[in-house]
Amino acid sequence: MEARIQTIGQDLFSAVAAAAPTPLSRSWLHDRGMAWTMADPVLQRQLFLFIDALPGIRSDTAIVAQLHEYLAPVAGHLPWLARRLLASSRQAPPEIVATAVRLAAHELAGRFMLGSDPQLIAAHISRLHQRGRAFTVDWLGETVLTEVEADAYQQAYLRLIPVLATTVAAWPGSSAVPHQPAAPHLNVSIKLSALTSHFEPADVEGTSAAVCARLRPILRAVRAAGGVVNIDMEHHQFRDATLRIVSAVALEEEFRTWDGLGIAVQAYLHSCADDLAALLRVVRQRGAPLRVRLVKGAYWDHEQAIAAQRDWPLPVFRHKPATDANFEAQTRFLLHHHRELLPAIAGHNVRSLAHALALREELGIPAAAVEFQLLHGMADALQQALVDRGERVRVYCPVGELLPGIAYLVRRLLENTSNQGFVRAGFLEHRRPQELLMAPLVPPVAVAVRPPFSNHPPADFSREEHRQAMHEALAARDALGPAWCPLVIDGVEL
Repeated sequence: MEARIQTIGQDLFSAVAAAAPTPLSRSWLHDRGMAWTMADPVLQRQLFLFIDALPGIRSDTAIVAQLHEYLAPVAGHLPWLARRLLASSRQAPPEIVATAVRLAAHELAGRFMLGSDPQLIAAHISRLHQRGRAFTVDWLGETVLTEVEADAYQQAYLRLIPVLATTVAAWPGSSAVPHQPAAPHLNVSIKLSALTSHFEPADVEGTSAAVCARLRPILRAVRAAGGVVNIDMEHHQFRDATLRIVSAVALEEEFRTWDGLGIAVQAYLHSCADDLAALLRVVRQRGAPLRVRLVKGAYWDHEQAIAAQRDWPLPVFRHKPATDANFEAQTRFLLHHHRELLPAIAGHNVRSLAHALALREELGIPAAAVEFQLLHGMADALQQALVDRGERVRVYCPVGELLPGIAYLVRRLLENTSNQGFVRAGFLEHRRPQELLMAPLVPPVAVAVRPPFSNHPPADFSREEHRQAMHEALAARDALGPAWCPLVIDGVEL
């Protein structure tokens, strides 16, 4: 098995090297820019902070001021030409500088996002189809702040789905998978937190009711068009609610036999194996398969910060090799149950992809039963290498306006330039394939020694056991009668 992983991995690396972008081409310039940025952590941080702030800056003058606010302190880290341009921007008309900055930001965003015009999105996915690649579109806008925004998010999908359905209806050929339900062309990805402004992990029932009211029309529209809906997984605090909502909808009579419902599962979570086991139980209860996209997870920094701030157990693996090893373990689980949990292996790590390919061979699973998903704008040569092998490759295509998508854009930039990220090591730093294809070695777990006294952490109400304990505590209080805890306002007991 390990020898086969190495062989497949070397073949993929050879194909990627052969498809390297032409010098001075757009892709080549982008890769050089990313490599230059990641080489200087100080400059990288200031650039990403500026990009993060840019969508909220309205006036041209303010854009110029913020450009200097973020970049002037690190001007010494810029190349000579960039330093000259930054210095001269103080004397240039603000509208010219602001226009140039906006164009540069849109050029960068366009690397990872397709925009918001349904017709342009349809044209792009048609080009993907011509290159032998499937698609899933994700309208960006997670964690909305108002119900108006939640309605707008739903309506964006309801406007986009008919356009996509019309587009794919003209494509020749079938994408049916032998011995499995069809793998339709039409595929959309949704974040549940964008379907209500009150996505509250402590109130799963209320959150579920609000989300499902907007989710069901989307599901019906996609099902009527013969497509697939994948539910994205977000922060760990949303995990329990997301799994419960998807499981509940999957068991509703209206959707019980539909094979077009899917969910993403994150391998960097300690709970990943339990999550997959729970989904398998749902499948056996409903009698129809679910689609599962296995990802490594994109919120590692956030989870680390929240756990440290609140003194909660860290929900993610602390070391990346442990995530890689868990990804391989859960790939094996998915492939063993590939008729019930229709597997999509997502990511850009050649070792992880080669492991899935070798395991599929070992288990004698039909090639078309496993799908590979990669991000738009990342590792295009690897996408092509998989297509050339005859694999079904689906490209995850974010769509929408720049402002709601900026959080996604910054996450992708961080992923591209992470010290431990495979895209950086494999495709920007060009480290040796032998090193990148090594089996993940999980470091020993250090035993944490608590100080003599530690404050009790606040309860994490995204966890069922904490919610249940709170319900029991409230019930016990009610049993003591209303005088147990009088309300005192201005010295008067009420």
